[in-house]
Amino acid sequence: MTIKSCSMFVIPTLPSLKVYATDASSLRSTSNLSALTSLNISHNYEATSLPEEMFKNLANLKYLKISYFKNLKELPTSLASLNALKHLDIYFCDALESLPEEGVKGLTSLTELFVTSCKMLKCLPEGLQHLTALTTLTIRRCPTLAKRCEEGIGEDWHKIAHIPYLHIRDY
Repeated sequence: MTIKSCSMFVIPTLPSLKVYATDASSLRSTSNLSALTSLNISHNYEATSLPEEMFKNLANLKYLKISYFKNLKELPTSLASLNALKHLDIYFCDALESLPEEGVKGLTSLTELFVTSCKMLKCLPEGLQHLTALTTLTIRRCPTLAKRCEEGIGEDWHKIAHIPYLHIRDY
């Protein structure tokens, strides 16, 4: 199901949802979708943040994609409540400056993290080194972050050295 430019929706048993070009305030209602296992939110060019409560009741969410949020500067710390999340994909969030330290700590089931074209992302959170289930990290077109993740010498290397599959490119 795809919902486009809809300010209010509630379908509690919905397993998968794509939300395209909606305002950030309407994303609050995703917290009512407790059966959701896959959420793809994209194409919001105005929001600088996501509602803190949007992830609070999504205990079954396994896949989250956040893309094309041109002005998004931060992600909510409520990411920490996504204990079942296995795959997190963040791309084309040009203004994203950091991943929330408190939000990352709770992602204990996370196996794959993909970060692409988040040019303002400067560093990875310390909590990443404690995510023992994380097996794949892909960082592409994030020049500052790629430099910090250089094997053995990068400032963030100690945070990712335990991850078996690393794919890091600044292009």
